Amino acid sequence: MLNVMPLPMKTTVHSVLKWLLRSACLCFLLQASTGALLTLHYEPSLRPAVTESGTPLVMLEVTQSFRHKPTKTRYNARDILFAEYDTAAKAPLYAPDTLRALSRLLTQSQGNAPYRPNTAYYSIEQGIMRSADFGGLVRGIHGAAANVVIVVLVCWLGVALLSGYYAQIPLSHWAAGITLCAVSIGTSIMGYILPMNLRSFAALSIVLSTLDSMPLLGKSLAGALQGASAIAAPTLIRVYVLHILFLPALLLVCWYALRAYAPKREEWAKYCLLSIGMIWLCVVMACSLSPAPIGAFGLPADFSQALSTPPNALPEWYALGFAALLRIIPAWSLSIGGILWFGIAVSLPILRRYSGAAVWAAHWLTSASLLGLVGLTLWELRLLPLPTVIISDEYGEVLIVVSVLTFALGAALVAYLRHQRASF
Repeated sequence: MLNVMPLPMKTTVHSVLKWLLRSACLCFLLQASTGALLTLHYEPSLRPAVTESGTPLVMLEVTQSFRHKPTKTRYNARDILFAEYDTAAKAPLYAPDTLRALSRLLTQSQGNAPYRPNTAYYSIEQGIMRSADFGGLVRGIHGAAANVVIVVLVCWLGVALLSGYYAQIPLSHWAAGITLCAVSIGTSIMGYILPMNLRSFAALSIVLSTLDSMPLLGKSLAGALQGASAIAAPTLIRVYVLHILFLPALLLVCWYALRAYAPKREEWAKYCLLSIGMIWLCVVMACSLSPAPIGAFGLPADFSQALSTPPNALPEWYALGFAALLRIIPAWSLSIGGILWFGIAVSLPILRRYSGAAVWAAHWLTSASLLGLVGLTLWELRLLPLPTVIISDEYGEVLIVVSVLTFALGAALVAYLRHQRASF
């Protein structure tokens, strides 16, 4: 059997694992609340976006920074605008006179047809990012919470595996924690498919092909997710339902199984401090870290044509390791390996009761696989452009308000904790 940790180290590892799970729970609650707001503006449809009068929309890119005189609206270079498609005049630019001189029509490389956004893409880029009050901030917080929860859960899994503390965790809690990690990554992948740009289309194609390569149930699962003979409107509906309903429901079941790690009454002050810190972190990430431009892959997917998977479309950072593995090994072996790893990892507390080389091999194989995937992901991060640090005037005000409230609440909680210690 593996060596048993001394009591002080065991207590420290238990405390670290407990607070990592609590941090992940906070991020999950933040995701759920911001996601509920985003669903009010998102429309899961692939039909072409049109104006209220039914006129098709095309995409324009601002070439110079300027202020539009009639409305005093500020436009920055490389901003994306949506304008009516003037089929009668067939003008090169379909916008007011000022925009005609300072913007260009975005056209496809083949045939020079203008890019027409689908409704899902338009509801995010226009309805959420430009029209809704603080829509960009809410979407940024939602994405930041998703990133943080993945990092925290992977850290929880790594600490538990490398320290061997999983033997002290009840089997139901350990299985719920591993399922939580896997479902959180899957939920995030489903989430970044929803914008339905070329990058989302590439991710969706890879997910479907990987599912299709799985033995036995693979084709059935891929067909159930695709919902049609090709990627179409039913596919997006299924992805959307998975992201907002089925996968969150599974996450809720996992969190209910882990309810024993909820803070006790005497720990609520520390938990409130942790809550303030996590919310402040997500707000700062949403306000200051602007995602790096991803070029043509940020354009809307055009489902009126037969599209192939765009080459060199990099996924989100948490899927980089899986994407790198798909370039090295066949998709079917990756899916089988993932299922086997999950089964072995879940059964580790049971195997730990028995001695022998097989138990030792299973422990270190599981740990080495996780470390290898993390290392491969970190190595592939070099391919992603770095996000830019930009704080707009609107977000600057948000940061000031959040900072003041954070300082006030933090000072009050610290004073409360000192008072509690003095009373003892």
